Amino acid sequence: MRKAIAVLLLFLSCFAITLSIRFVTGVEAMPTGEGDCRAICGLTLLAGELFGDGIGKWVAGFIWLGAGIFLAYMARISLLHRNT
Repeated sequence: MRKAIAVLLLFLSCFAITLSIRFVTGVEAMPTGEGDCRAICGLTLLAGELFGDGIGKWVAGFIWLGAGIFLAYMARISLLHRNT
């Protein structure tokens, strides 16, 4: 079960890192705030409104990159933890 969770976390981390690259390179459009906008979307919109769309894309990229690195780290910890 632990390996399945680690693999899921690795897939999610790959998705988040890919999304961060798409934001920084300009492939992914900035969120408009319509519909269901949560934490990362809200921070991206706030940075975009305060500093412009260019900085907003970089902020979105770094937030998603941080999320991806965190998820990859949690997958690594999940695989290395052997107490249970």
